[in-house]
Amino acid sequence: MGQVSERAWRLSVLTLLGLGLAGVLGIGSFLALPSNTGSGNLPYVPLAVDKSLGVNTDLRRLDKAERNETWAEIKSTGVFWLRQRFSWDAIEPERGVYNWAASDEIIEELKQQNVRIIAVLDGSPAWARADEDIDNQHAPPAEIRSFGDFAAAFAERYGDSIDYYQIWEEPNIAPHWGAREIEPSGYARLIREGAIRIRAADSGAVILLAALAPNVEPGGANMSELLFLDALYQQKAAEWFDVVAAQLYSFEESLDAAPDKERLNWRRVALLRDVMEAYGDVETAIWAVSFGLRDATSTTVVSAVRQAREEWAWLGPMLWAAWSTEDVHGEYAMAGPAFRALEELEEVPFVAWPGVYPANHPSAAYEGDWRVTSSGADIGRSGDRVRIGFYGTRLDLTVRRGDYRAFLFVNVDGQPANALPRDTRGRAYVVLYDPLQQPDTVTLARNLPVGEHTAEILADRGWGQWAIAGWTVSREVSRDLPWLAIGLGMASVVILGVTVYGTWANRRLVIGGISTMVSWYRALDERLLLVMTGGAALLVYVMTDAVPALVALVVLTLLLLLRADMGLPLIALALPFYQLGRPLLGKVFSMVELLIVLTTVGWVVGTLCQRRGSRDQILDYKSRMSALDWGVLALVAVGIVSLLWASHLREAARELRTVVLEAGIFYVLLRCMVPARPQTGSERRELWRIVDAWVLGGALIALVGLFQFILGHSVITAEGVWRVRGFYGSPNNLALYLGRIFPLAVAIVAWGRTGRRRWAYGLAALAMAAALFLTYSRGAWVVGIPVSLLFLAAMRGRRTLLVAICLIVAVAVAVLVAVGVGRLTLLLDTTEGTTFFRLQLWRSSIAMIRDHPLFGVGLDNFLYSYRTEYVLPTAWEEFNLSHPHNLVFDFWLRLGLPGLAIILWILVAFFRHGWQSYRHLPEGSVRALILGLMAGMVSFVAHGMVDNAFFLVDLAFAFMLMLALVQSVNHERPEDK
Repeated sequence: MGQVSERAWRLSVLTLLGLGLAGVLGIGSFLALPSNTGSGNLPYVPLAVDKSLGVNTDLRRLDKAERNETWAEIKSTGVFWLRQRFSWDAIEPERGVYNWAASDEIIEELKQQNVRIIAVLDGSPAWARADEDIDNQHAPPAEIRSFGDFAAAFAERYGDSIDYYQIWEEPNIAPHWGAREIEPSGYARLIREGAIRIRAADSGAVILLAALAPNVEPGGANMSELLFLDALYQQKAAEWFDVVAAQLYSFEESLDAAPDKERLNWRRVALLRDVMEAYGDVETAIWAVSFGLRDATSTTVVSAVRQAREEWAWLGPMLWAAWSTEDVHGEYAMAGPAFRALEELEEVPFVAWPGVYPANHPSAAYEGDWRVTSSGADIGRSGDRVRIGFYGTRLDLTVRRGDYRAFLFVNVDGQPANALPRDTRGRAYVVLYDPLQQPDTVTLARNLPVGEHTAEILADRGWGQWAIAGWTVSREVSRDLPWLAIGLGMASVVILGVTVYGTWANRRLVIGGISTMVSWYRALDERLLLVMTGGAALLVYVMTDAVPALVALVVLTLLLLLRADMGLPLIALALPFYQLGRPLLGKVFSMVELLIVLTTVGWVVGTLCQRRGSRDQILDYKSRMSALDWGVLALVAVGIVSLLWASHLREAARELRTVVLEAGIFYVLLRCMVPARPQTGSERRELWRIVDAWVLGGALIALVGLFQFILGHSVITAEGVWRVRGFYGSPNNLALYLGRIFPLAVAIVAWGRTGRRRWAYGLAALAMAAALFLTYSRGAWVVGIPVSLLFLAAMRGRRTLLVAICLIVAVAVAVLVAVGVGRLTLLLDTTEGTTFFRLQLWRSSIAMIRDHPLFGVGLDNFLYSYRTEYVLPTAWEEFNLSHPHNLVFDFWLRLGLPGLAIILWILVAFFRHGWQSYRHLPEGSVRALILGLMAGMVSFVAHGMVDNAFFLVDLAFAFMLMLALVQSVNHERPEDK
């Protein structure tokens, strides 16, 4: 390897390493962002909703009279759970010979006491042990199948009385794992055997992991419970247990002592939870099957239990370590202060502590004709009520919505719930309409004082849909700035900058080998290049098999690497077809997205390959950035930042990518590859290639609509007419897109100079006009198209304006004769129909803005906030609206006040550029192009006041295309072509 090649190799490696590290840190900064406070941090942990108290005791050592006396005392505390050891060696002293007498008697008594039993199965008989464990009844069996047989026999006999089975006890410390080192894999096999056999015999069985002993040793004869549990998750043992059993003791430390892997204290159990969550297990509960406090007083016991219930939503029942001093852990016997404390705790009415609860949780009191199960509560009739007692600062309700009108009216502590919208009577309400009929979580109240609260919910309709699925109680905490995320992000930017700067001056060494091939290819006829690139793109789309499609994709990538500017007209052409996805590698991509990515890659590589210094190019471009350029940059930046406050992050991120970021990239590509001051015919042809492709795409989608009408296929039937929609979901979307292009085609036809282009654009305009008519879009008919055409005429002079007014009036009369006046006069009716619902929608939008005045609700979050919170009861017939049908409200609610200010800035800058160019350009096609672009933007504003404007893929790209094109001919004076 020569000196130059070796240096190029080193630079390439360093560049890749730098870019890779920057990317990793960038991803890390995103992952380090904190999640939303509240219910988002509380997954549903079914086996943690019961936070009752219990006790450990060994009833086998007592005779019947002693047991009766013990039960009288235990029942006085109100405890609900009892953990009892059933020793395998006592029940099956000889293989296959079972002695059930003692167990039968105890379990029968427990059934009569209405206490839930946790049966601990451990203690191997001598015949089942290995030789080295012959004297250790705590040792595991030599053959795990022997334990499986015992567990199955136990479950078959007592399955009707017992549902909770704990497999072994403390296998992480000696002597409970015999004469060998602690072996998590061995216990994993044991619990698997026991779980499979028990579940086969008792389908309702709940399997508890062995109660791991708190320990700080790394292994050998004893192993930390944290390391032991981690090893079980590594071995995929989680499917064999439903509950993690923990032992909570204060030892020598206070209740407030922080959890520490090297110390034993009360809060150590939180470290067990960290292990579970590290493996993504957030739905498995932890039960404190044995807890106790050193030198317990009534106050400390109450404080410990309340602290656990308040802070650990994943913690279920808590069982005191021992009833009697003669039990295991007798030093924690329930006597004196502990006894009185548990009595006091059980006298407190049921409330929902922080956590997620089903509809039948005892914290709810139902009044009326409700049907209530663990799966949901079904409203019986309007006027049914439910009161929910909870402890925390926030209450969220999980609801199932239906496809018809229904509402819940909610008070918390006697006042309208503070997190809900209010109707005209001041009532806080929850909307129960959603045609998707999917569960959703609605915040009822937030930022309440810490303590107990009562929510009262009044139902208005909603029967038959099991509307209330459950609720979530949270104790909110303030969030500090995400310093880790900020630090990682800054490090990513710094490393990326250093990497790019350090390799920029030497780029020729890396890319010199391909310069000859690039020069040869670019010398070919541009029409041939466009046909080749377009053909490759078509093959990518039409190929049904994955391999040929990927081959075509590779060819398309190579062609765009060589001539990235060939991708721009293809993107413009493909815009109205973006919804027709291309399946690749298990995912679906639109051709617009594929083309934008490949064109961007091609442009970046091509820029690096240019002989002229790329750094100088960038500095030169930066020095001439326009107000529109800064506006687009600001719009993208605000879109990225808006993810921080979007509730539905996935939807917001998708819209950011497909609408804001990719459209912004398209703008950058246009600005960089279409000369701002063209001086040659080839540069002029580059501009018109893009415009021609854009108009051709509009004509093609219009023809699709016309063929749909002729064939009666894929049309929307409404109000007695067929409405065409192309490949869009709604005819209004087709009208919105054509409204951007149609004025441009009219301008070229009326005032362009090139004859062939005028004829072609005239045919395109006729197709688009027919399709616009057949969309029956009143927004296009009444606002978008007339206003844009009047703008065209007004710019051409008073006489042209008068002629245009007469033509528009004549067309309006013809339309009224053809379709009748009813469809248009409905617009004047404010009591029902489109105008009525639009006014209701705008009222809801104003309410949403009032609650989110600075930043809105985030990209693509309007639908979820509107139909579940802000839709007015009077507008119940139209719940599923994804945008406020108003340009101002839409930008405000998606991007906040910054976004609204930016779009106004962009519009002012656009018309300022357009007007200056129009005044200075001579008559001809280019001047007509500028006029048509301004008219299209007028349609954007006018139609956008009553419908969508920007936040769809085709509309956003068309908007950016108009911004870039109006600047590409700014101050142009050469002879028009």
